[in-house]
Amino acid sequence: MIIIAVIFFEITLYFLVKNLKKDFKWIISEDDEIPLFDKKALKKFFEKSFDYDLGWVRKPLTKGIEKAKNKLITFNIDKFGSRKSNLDPSNAKIVSVGDSYTFCRQVEDHETWQNSLSKLTGSSVLNYGVGNYGIDQAILRFNKVHIPQDCEYAVLGFVPETISRIQSYWKHYLEFGNTFAFKPKFEINNNSLRLIPQYVDAFEKYDLLKNNLKHIKSKDRFYKHKFLRHKFRFPYLFYFLKNFRFYSYLFYFLIKGRFIKTTNFHNKLFNRVVKQNLKESQILYKEQKSTELLKKLINYYETICKEKKLKPIILIMPQLHDLKSTRMNHSKFFLNLKTKSTIIDMTNIFKSHEIEKLYIDDFYGGHLSFFANKLVAKAIYSKISIK
Repeated sequence: MIIIAVIFFEITLYFLVKNLKKDFKWIISEDDEIPLFDKKALKKFFEKSFDYDLGWVRKPLTKGIEKAKNKLITFNIDKFGSRKSNLDPSNAKIVSVGDSYTFCRQVEDHETWQNSLSKLTGSSVLNYGVGNYGIDQAILRFNKVHIPQDCEYAVLGFVPETISRIQSYWKHYLEFGNTFAFKPKFEINNNSLRLIPQYVDAFEKYDLLKNNLKHIKSKDRFYKHKFLRHKFRFPYLFYFLKNFRFYSYLFYFLIKGRFIKTTNFHNKLFNRVVKQNLKESQILYKEQKSTELLKKLINYYETICKEKKLKPIILIMPQLHDLKSTRMNHSKFFLNLKTKSTIIDMTNIFKSHEIEKLYIDDFYGGHLSFFANKLVAKAIYSKISIK
């Protein structure tokens, strides 16, 4: 009877996985080792976002529209590749690089923290943030972008999850289903940083993925530490029980969603995934290998600032689930970090305000609201002195 029950559950799980993974990319199986690429979508990615050195980037003189809660927001990119400001970018005193919290997703151009900071300082603040960047990509972009001669400060802004992102080579292993996103990364070699260029240098490289998987896997810790741990394969029952709490939650809402026509269940699932990702990132702040790489990258950023005669600022902006978590390992790390930069950790400032005012309840787990962005601007302004 036990054998029959095991066989029954094995077959049931096999068909559940094959069926439900169509609705939610975070259910992965052996098919996802070498995913099928939508050539039309891939071509669009190459035309609008692909960058040989950085992986992806916003193109100059482009605009975009995306949904934020119950409204549509518009963002505009100027001729330099910076998000548009109300003031003349050629006279900017501050330049910022970083991830989507630096780009300020889900708010209008006039609601970014850079725009609020420009009003406080009376000079433009360049915004070179890009969604889903780690500080490795942000620093590489910092080396490429236009910086006015009279610029005085450089802000490197990011979420605590950057400690995971800097160890990612193919985002698919860290964020299942993000299959187009290959990125450069650094590794420590003889106590120095060594750049590993991104895998993709041509559209055709995606067709050659199978031949290069060994190299890609060897450069990305998350293949073994995450992708393999969650990949369904025989025996399916074993991997379901291994991640029982996580998968029982996903399966319940996905099956429920088949019968109840609503999108809320999808947002709940995605938020559960984001929460798990941030929890894992906080753990990495206790791992020496991870923190050493983060320290080296910050040192590299400071070296570039010195060469460009800019004063470095490190800006940490916690995500919604970071603020809700009992783990604040990132704050302890940056509090004890020996650095030449001015460090601004928004964690304690945000904790003194109502969470509902700080974050937009969006699909991405909560980007900063206009109110929160104004708090960021005030925090930076209190630490600088513009000539």
